[in-house]
Amino acid sequence: MIRRTLPLLAAFLGTGLALAQAPDPLENFIARALERSPKVRAAREVVEAMRLGHASVRSGANPRVELAPGLGFTNGSLALSQELDLFGSRAARSRVAEAEARLAETRWLAAGLDQAGRVLADLVALEAASELAQAARDSADLARELLAIVEKRTEIGEVPRIQVTRAELEVLRAEQAARRHVAERERSEAALRSLVGPDAVVSIPPLDLGDRVARSKAMPARSPETLTRAVAVEVAMAQARAVAASGRPSLTAGMASDVWSLDRRAMTSSNLGFQVFLSAPLVDRGENRNAVAAARAEAKAAESELAEAQRIADLSKQSALTMLQAAESIFAAYRADALPKAEALLSAMREGYKAGLVTLVEVIEAQQTLADLRRERAEALLALREAELALLAATLALPGVEVPR
Repeated sequence: MIRRTLPLLAAFLGTGLALAQAPDPLENFIARALERSPKVRAAREVVEAMRLGHASVRSGANPRVELAPGLGFTNGSLALSQELDLFGSRAARSRVAEAEARLAETRWLAAGLDQAGRVLADLVALEAASELAQAARDSADLARELLAIVEKRTEIGEVPRIQVTRAELEVLRAEQAARRHVAERERSEAALRSLVGPDAVVSIPPLDLGDRVARSKAMPARSPETLTRAVAVEVAMAQARAVAASGRPSLTAGMASDVWSLDRRAMTSSNLGFQVFLSAPLVDRGENRNAVAAARAEAKAAESELAEAQRIADLSKQSALTMLQAAESIFAAYRADALPKAEALLSAMREGYKAGLVTLVEVIEAQQTLADLRRERAEALLALREAELALLAATLALPGVEVPR
């Protein structure tokens, strides 16, 4: 049985259960989003239906009463019987129903994983939009600082007034870019908040995946497809056994009265006795044998599909690890090397401009270089987060959904 350790799946399990609060803000946010997901709710309803079906098969056949009135409704027979599962046919059908219920639970879990992945992707997009917005605001601040320097030099007659106009244009361009990126960030945040409901009082959590990513590197490759294919193999094998069991005899025991009367509102009977009915195919011309062979072939096909799903999962994890290694290296280079050098260059250019050693154009170019590198750093962070999510997805280690190992 699929184990539900996730706070969000605890809310899915039954009707009337309250949503548990996860101690981790990120998991709590994902839990709220999954609770509102129509896809996840639909998968839960299928699980409930399959559980009821399994319970119905497991409970066994109900006792049967057979009434056969005679001419004039004055005599006939009355029998009470119960089917006995001595040869395992009903037990085999019960195992099929149980496996099908587990398959529905696995698809429910897969729906939760898919939705959690979407939520995390939106969180990554918001983080990238926030970084870009901050970089644009920083660039606007630098442009305003440069404008103040130019105005001061203009006032004392060191540079012509036209340089003020040029610096003002740089401020205008930087401020427009900042407003554009801030608006994009607000749209990303609104989209995320819609996942948890417009009335929900919950803050958008920070995206801290470092510990999970480190642990997932040593985890085996898995995917929702490998989970469902593994249970599909169980279903196919159970169905093969059920088909084989369907060719076995069936046994029914009961009591019967051959003669009874309803004259004068009274019932009398005679020849009351115990009966046992054994039903079995007289001749098997290959129908059951062929059905069993077909069911076993389907089980082998399910095993092949599982092996293929696992192969793809292994490739996905290896690809994610390669992407992550490259993304970590690129992001580290921006943070530790490129950005500090660009900041130092701009500072030196400003001092040189104040001293009349460099031109305004050279300062603006250095300023634009720093702005470009900050934007590229935000894009590198986005690539890093996407690689981290790819690895977490390839090992089913996404936050908010704990999958049994």
